[in-house]
Amino acid sequence: RTPLNAIIGFSEMINRQYFGPLGSEKYHEYAGDIMHSSRHLLSLVDDILDLSKIEAGRNTLNRSLIDIAALFDDCLRVVTGAIDCNQIYFDIKVPETVSKLFADERAIKQVVLNLLFNAVKFTPPGGLVTLNAREA
Repeated sequence: RTPLNAIIGFSEMINRQYFGPLGSEKYHEYAGDIMHSSRHLLSLVDDILDLSKIEAGRNTLNRSLIDIAALFDDCLRVVTGAIDCNQIYFDIKVPETVSKLFADERAIKQVVLNLLFNAVKFTPPGGLVTLNAREA
């Protein structure tokens, strides 16, 4: 349907080694990064479309049970795949008592991504970015 759908589809084929083994584990890792980043970009485009729905009074949230640790891991992969974070350290903590959240996953993911991108932007080399989940 869109160029992003093609990027996502082809990266999934590479990631799943549809045509046989790729040889190097790095190809598999990079295909995963392409897939995650493409999905994030598609999510941003969807957000722009959602904004028009909000302005028109037609917005709906898609609430579901979210695995917070998995969401944090996905967000971290997007951030570290998109920008150079080699000299920045990350500390991610999700206690078992708050491992699930009932919310709109795309909206929560966008919030976490925005926080991580800003944290990386303003963290000096050798610095630490901490992302914690806790019960409110």
